Amino acid sequence: MVQKEIETVKKAERDAVKSIEEAEKKKEWIIKKADGKAEAEREALISRAKINGEKLKKEKGEKAKSDAEKIKLESEKKAKRMEEKTKEKIPEAVDYVVKKVIGG
Repeated sequence: MVQKEIETVKKAERDAVKSIEEAEKKKEWIIKKADGKAEAEREALISRAKINGEKLKKEKGEKAKSDAEKIKLESEKKAKRMEEKTKEKIPEAVDYVVKKVIGG
């Protein structure tokens, strides 16, 4: 009877050790899986950040190009208006010079 109880206790100890080992293995597996998931998520975030960065660069580049075109067109319009105003003033300037030289 005592021998049977001793065997039962030893079996319980072996089962407990086995359960602890299995729990450790499962814990390691879960940690590896979580690490793998975390790594995959990190890679995905990095990839998305790169894509968004490239997209942003492209958008900024296109916007800068568009802004430069607008500035160029505005400058050309201003230059044309100034040229027209200057042409309008030429007859007045000629009259003024003629009056000063002749009428003096």
